[in-house]
Amino acid sequence: MKYIHPRCMIRNMLRTFGYATVKHTLGHDAYWRLLARPSTLYAKLLFQDKPITATEIGVFAGMNAETILENLNVETLYLVDPYKPYLDARPVEAEETNKAFRIMAHNVMAKHNGHTRFLRMTSDEAVNKVPNYQDFIYVDGLHTFAQVTRDMEHYYPKLKQGGLLAGHDYNCEEVQKAVDNFTQTHGIPLLVNKVENTTENGWENASDWIIVKREVIA
Repeated sequence: MKYIHPRCMIRNMLRTFGYATVKHTLGHDAYWRLLARPSTLYAKLLFQDKPITATEIGVFAGMNAETILENLNVETLYLVDPYKPYLDARPVEAEETNKAFRIMAHNVMAKHNGHTRFLRMTSDEAVNKVPNYQDFIYVDGLHTFAQVTRDMEHYYPKLKQGGLLAGHDYNCEEVQKAVDNFTQTHGIPLLVNKVENTTENGWENASDWIIVKREVIA
């Protein structure tokens, strides 16, 4: 039997039947929960309908941010992304592509006006712009060992006690090394939604990592 990831299934349905039909058939809540990443669903279980403040590092076209806003009771979602070319990208093509994704993200977030704040800068630059006492921070920025480590070191202290720090692509070697090193160094329990097959559906099958803030680290 061929495994089809739920997000792939939904996108196939959208292409075949259209947004309105699929959403009406599934119902609003079921539709958005099928699209959500595991860490967002975990946050839903953790926070229920409690009003929260959240941050996403690495916004891309705003797809994951929208599932966060649709599934959680978010008062403010800080969206951090410099929209700069990746290190191995062709400058001209990358600039146009990033501009397109930035416009898409702003369009997607338009219906959530008043609940989002875009910070067009790197996560290193945004660390003093994002307020403390966050409930949920999602890390999906530059996937290098050094940057993921910095993001965890900079943003873990910004969480409330019981807050959630999570991220994408644990199956990426650099990400996994950084997350494992951080959690092992500080003795923090790690939850991983590990997907064994990461090739059939590409990034759709990427794993989420999740940690809950229990105490202040040195």
